[in-house]
Amino acid sequence: MRKKAMGEPSHYAIKGLRKKILLSSVLYTLAALLLISALSIYPLYTWMRPAAEANLTHAAEIRALAVEEYLSRMVEITRQINSRTAARNYLADYSAGKLTLEQVSQFTTAILKDALEISTEAVSITRFDREGRTIAHIGKPLRPELDISLSSWYQQLKLMDLVAVEGQLFLAVKGPIRSTADRSVIGHDIVMFTTTSLQRILWQTTGLGTSGESWLARPVEESTVVFFPSHRATEEVYNLLMTDWPLQPAVTRAAKGKAGSMKIDRDHGYRKKAVAYTPVAGSNWVLLVSMSEQELMAPLYRQILMVAALVLTLTILGTLGMLALLRPMTGRVMVYTKELDKLNSELTQEVAEREKAEARLQRSQREWEKTFEAITDAVVIRDTQGRLLKMNQATQHLLGELAPGQSPEQGCRALFGFDKPASECLFCRMIETREAQCGEQRHETADRWFHIACYPLFDDDQTLWGGVLIAQDVSEQKKMERIKDEMISSVSHEMRTPLTAMLGFVEFMLENPVDREQQIDFLQTIHRETERLNELVSNFLDLQRLQAQLEAYQFREMDICALLHETAHLFKVASKKHQVSIQCPGQLPTVRVDENRLLQALKNLLSNAIKYSPAGGAVVIAARPEGDHLVVSVRDQGMGIPPHARERIFERFYRADDSSRPMPGGIGLGLSLVREVIKAHGGEVWVESEEGKGSTFYFSLPMVENKAEKDKEKTEG
Repeated sequence: MRKKAMGEPSHYAIKGLRKKILLSSVLYTLAALLLISALSIYPLYTWMRPAAEANLTHAAEIRALAVEEYLSRMVEITRQINSRTAARNYLADYSAGKLTLEQVSQFTTAILKDALEISTEAVSITRFDREGRTIAHIGKPLRPELDISLSSWYQQLKLMDLVAVEGQLFLAVKGPIRSTADRSVIGHDIVMFTTTSLQRILWQTTGLGTSGESWLARPVEESTVVFFPSHRATEEVYNLLMTDWPLQPAVTRAAKGKAGSMKIDRDHGYRKKAVAYTPVAGSNWVLLVSMSEQELMAPLYRQILMVAALVLTLTILGTLGMLALLRPMTGRVMVYTKELDKLNSELTQEVAEREKAEARLQRSQREWEKTFEAITDAVVIRDTQGRLLKMNQATQHLLGELAPGQSPEQGCRALFGFDKPASECLFCRMIETREAQCGEQRHETADRWFHIACYPLFDDDQTLWGGVLIAQDVSEQKKMERIKDEMISSVSHEMRTPLTAMLGFVEFMLENPVDREQQIDFLQTIHRETERLNELVSNFLDLQRLQAQLEAYQFREMDICALLHETAHLFKVASKKHQVSIQCPGQLPTVRVDENRLLQALKNLLSNAIKYSPAGGAVVIAARPEGDHLVVSVRDQGMGIPPHARERIFERFYRADDSSRPMPGGIGLGLSLVREVIKAHGGEVWVESEEGKGSTFYFSLPMVENKAEKDKEKTEG
């Protein structure tokens, strides 16, 4: 037996060294991965937190815009009352001494009463002459705190403070009355309006979660007057003077014309709050929106928690992988216990390493080729002389589509623009500048667009020997950009038509005296155009909210026949040429639906049936059970849908184009909205149509009984 040589490591020493290597490697790997995780999560947190605060500020600005729109509307109503020609002429005659106070009061009272009846938001109108004497008063009495002294008259319209009358809050607007002759001020009006719309704006909780609150206030020296109570308040107290309000700093900033957000650490014992503030243009009011900081940041914390969990999992897996790699590597040290084994191990290891190096080289080559072939974009490698060296399968497939029958060289030259002048050839510019080039090119033959990128290839000595060209098909993106432009054009056109009619009638009534009958006719036309515009905007916004899942559905069980009768009743008088009927057998199973949303979908289908049946005819709404679903259909005898358009008719902004016959107006939102609503109910929607004979639209809804049985089977399973 050979004796152990001096300095030869013992078997136990080698095992100890192996353990130290394993432990050190694992600890260093774990520490590095944890550091990388922290460095990855912190930028995510710093980026997402301002975004959450910006969302709260945006919510405040949206409400401020709604308040500004309300104030502008009230000012415009006051201006219209001031500019009534007949009443203004009576006041001018009175100022000139042609009429007595009793006469002008009698005439003016009748006119102001008519104006008050027309406006749904005005509750009182008071007219004064230029000396401040009351000419006429209609509606609620003026409050004593309203300053109507001569020194307070303004040459322009002015918003006054909100005042409480009999437990309600009203807005008062002062407006001068000018003579038609010399435009001098001959009197003033004070018009009081209800503030129900303002309170509804403030009490809307959209985007504010469960802890959100909104306030409309006005700074008064070191205090604040809060016009409306929060919807979370236990008592409705109007024009409340707050002397030590935690939100006073936000009011002060907004009063200086600034908009932003801040934190409030104390709020009468409640948790920390985030407050967004913004001034209300055209007034000295400010609008505040607050939300619990915990609720505001909850989505951020959830995302960071998910990322942290994922990073922790990857860290553990990486550590285990490192441990698994190091154990067999350090195990090789155990073979060096004897001198002969050591020499044999060295020779074996050298041979094994050579084989591994060759295997790695071959594997690297195979992996590179597989990666090259797996790229879905067209990739081509060429030398500096423009010769084709290599291309992937995606390139071959693309060239077969673009130029069937041509050689790869000819196809590549057409695809990457080698036949163009040197100033337009990306590969030529790359050779000249030795830098990457990119741009978009259109393939003339196939009428398709491609994003071309060209990257230089260098040797170790930085000698340029070729380049890589990548072609990405962006035809669909170009198509979407064109669709977006067409959508904007369609929406603009559809909105311009009612707006033009409304503006024309309003300008005519403002510039010309009209009798009562003609005025009612004009207002009815404006009302119809307003409803048309409102329907267009509502459909567009509803579709956006449904697709973004910003509005929750309120499902409840109900009888589908009742909903069909309600929908048919709305349209039975819409057209004398159409006969709307219902085919709904009794004892149909109930369905679980959102009544308002499903009614909206039915109204869109029935409206389309009438619109696309210009010659009239029968429109039938039917419901029947089919399997475990309830199928509802709307059938018309209209113009029908071309075969090529039936698959795309439910796409947003898509409208069938038929140049052989006139098509009704629209921008293609109604059926998209129907599809989103039925999809949210767990059903499907489809169409059957024959040109010239009519169309039948179907949608299915799960029945409550079958849904309950499926849930029971799933629970038992």
